[in-house]
Amino acid sequence: MQQSIEDSLSTDLLDIGINGSQNLKNIGLILISKNAHTDTRMIIEHLSKIAMFGIAKPKASFLISYPMQAYSMFLRAWLFGKDVYDDLLPNSILEKVQGIVEVYLKFRDLATDPLSLEMQYAFGDFIDLSKPIAMPYIFDEAYKMLTDKKTKEEEKQKVVGNLLDFGHEIWHFYDALAKAAAEKESFMIHFIDANIFQITASLLRLYQSGLVDDEQKQKIREDVTWIISDYWRIYHYHTKITKNYEMQMIENLLRIGYEFNRLSLLKELDELIGIIVSISESFLEKQQDSYGFDPPRILEKAVYLCILNGTDDIKNKFIARIKDKFWKNYISKYPLKENKELLFRELSGIDPERLKLERHPLSFKDTLLSKLLKKDIDEFVTFLRQELEN
Repeated sequence: MQQSIEDSLSTDLLDIGINGSQNLKNIGLILISKNAHTDTRMIIEHLSKIAMFGIAKPKASFLISYPMQAYSMFLRAWLFGKDVYDDLLPNSILEKVQGIVEVYLKFRDLATDPLSLEMQYAFGDFIDLSKPIAMPYIFDEAYKMLTDKKTKEEEKQKVVGNLLDFGHEIWHFYDALAKAAAEKESFMIHFIDANIFQITASLLRLYQSGLVDDEQKQKIREDVTWIISDYWRIYHYHTKITKNYEMQMIENLLRIGYEFNRLSLLKELDELIGIIVSISESFLEKQQDSYGFDPPRILEKAVYLCILNGTDDIKNKFIARIKDKFWKNYISKYPLKENKELLFRELSGIDPERLKLERHPLSFKDTLLSKLLKKDIDEFVTFLRQELEN
């Protein structure tokens, strides 16, 4: 069957690719349920070849979407199948999707048109959160199953075990996507950010649900730490920064940091603050045609979390992160007084009481700032100035 599909695609009979993908998907689901590991891998490979035709053929990117849909369904069959035992299946699927994305970004992604709907249509069934079948929603679906009273205890334990193993694998996937997307500053970065945030939020909900034991909670913390580390890797892989995808990304980091603080996950909070510092360092080093305003404004978001937490430990670790590297490099590159004062001026201008009355409902940043005390902000600004100017 596969040879017939490939022959048809070679002669531009593209409808055969659609029907072939759907047939392969149905066969794959049966094979997964039967634990036919080798045959399942062959189906995954055949679907990959159809997706590659979608990249190679002009105006045929729609062919990519059908294998992506199949891969999303295969992962669900693995996670929720009562008698499915194939620990290596998720990694096999993620590696195939990664390879397809890398080839697409290299040969088809349009650097001049980053908002093109082609990418969204091609990969949407795997990475676009506007699609119900998108892979990250697996974590929410697992949560619903775990809270269902009809689910047996042994089924719950199997799903939790699979889910946490998958959570550990997923950071490798987004790391590879970030590296590929960085070369052209692809719009794929938007999807990577949205996916990481969605998965992290789902894992944190599971963490505090009472559905997992202490050992599993520790594993969730480890998984989350690795997953959010992909945020700094996005800009670490850039050779230059000319586009602004960071606004929603920083907003999502603030949301995650707020949850870490609420749950008293201070080690994770410190790691996240370090990620924001690393992103600001990348902007300082790599941003093109800049007047030096973005790096301190990104760094400012880390300060919000330091003030929110309020402990000396978090505060002192933040100073240690920025004093000898970021700050020295920043004032060396931008020695004007206006630049030196920007961070302090922005922080001093925050008025939590006004934000409580006027905050925009769509801005989590303002919501977070409205929870701070003006006194704490002013004290931190004084402390920050003293530490950085000494």
